[in-house]
Amino acid sequence: MRFGFLLLRLTLVIAVLGLPVASLAEYTARTNYVLHCQGCHGEDGIGGTPGEVPPLAESVGWFLRVPGGRAYLAQVPGAANAPIDDAALAGVLNYVIAIWSGEQAGTDFRPYDAAEVAAVRRQQPDVVTLRSSLVQTLRQRFGVELWQSDLDREVGRRGAEPSSGSLKP
Repeated sequence: MRFGFLLLRLTLVIAVLGLPVASLAEYTARTNYVLHCQGCHGEDGIGGTPGEVPPLAESVGWFLRVPGGRAYLAQVPGAANAPIDDAALAGVLNYVIAIWSGEQAGTDFRPYDAAEVAAVRRQQPDVVTLRSSLVQTLRQRFGVELWQSDLDREVGRRGAEPSSGSLKP
């Protein structure tokens, strides 16, 4: 009880003195992942919504190896619309790649920065069609087969290649 009172007083002193307090943009990349991505992609990047949300583990790095793939990762609606600034989103993208897909990203991986994210984040491509095209390119260039959602399969039936999100065994 006494600790809570001291914490409240300290918070008030900081507010009165105008000292900076951490904002959402100042959280670590891992914290931002937990707050804005983990609900769908899971704590381990495998995916919390089977059949609907692509896993990140062992797959997200592949997108960096094809034209348009870097931009796509910052344009996925969950990332592009997250209530964090461009620098924080760059941090989350770098975290996800480093933790779950560094090998697939390749040795020439160049980390995202705020300027790159700002340049592409607000663009609103049809991400399902874009993903399908990127996955088709990955399949052709590298023989990579990625996870497919029901929506991806529907796009495939309409004429585009199906898309995915995690390597199949």
